[in-house]
Amino acid sequence: MIYLRIRDSLHFSYASKTSYEYGLYNINLDSGMMQDLFTSSKNINESNIRGRDKPYFQGIQKEPLSFPVSFSVHDSTDFERIDQVAKWLCEQEYYQPLFFTPNIHKIYYVLFMGNSDLFYISENSGYITLTARTNAPYAYSPMFITKEYQVVGTVNININNAGQLPIYPEIFVTMPNEASAGFSINNLTNQNEGLSFSDLNINEELYINCEKQFINTNVFNTYRYNNMEGDFIKLLPGVNRLKLQGYTSIYFRYQCKLI
Repeated sequence: MIYLRIRDSLHFSYASKTSYEYGLYNINLDSGMMQDLFTSSKNINESNIRGRDKPYFQGIQKEPLSFPVSFSVHDSTDFERIDQVAKWLCEQEYYQPLFFTPNIHKIYYVLFMGNSDLFYISENSGYITLTARTNAPYAYSPMFITKEYQVVGTVNININNAGQLPIYPEIFVTMPNEASAGFSINNLTNQNEGLSFSDLNINEELYINCEKQFINTNVFNTYRYNNMEGDFIKLLPGVNRLKLQGYTSIYFRYQCKLI
């Protein structure tokens, strides 16, 4: 994977719209050495105890990424278009996907925060400065969706986590109209950790969000937390070998975490 700096990118996409649509260009205002996003900042959590010089270490808290951006604006006297740009960039109510071309494989979920300024260079041109604040200490890959695996007995599959950090996938399960009323998934790469479900209904559909530890079923007024044993599936960086058992169909959806 080739690393390209944000400031090397000319165009970007935000909230499913592109800078092409508004005539904006990503620009670098720094002179001399170029500064670019590296990793998130972190805080050390410690407790000070009276009579003890050395504080108790309680862990590290990573901060969401934050970085400045500047976009050039042509025909900056077109106030109607400037208003459209301001609404697009600064009036989003939740984090929206931001990526810079050609780095479309690296997605930041961003809100633009703090002061936003429009500077005029000439009568017909200017630039906007903003601060992007992400929802996490890392970026994400595009969404990966595996094929749907038809499990009869035992099936071993490989899922590649191409990021640098562990991730928790979403799992979609459909029970057949006959045979087994349960299934199991074990990650052989992660010390055989996994989960299993029992006493499910014929044709039942399950959605399992391993990151949020959320389980949903299409069976009305039913909760399946008591039907589960084990731990929610975690995918380690690299290739993960999963063992699927039962009589069902399963597919996975996930995004890799990129630092």
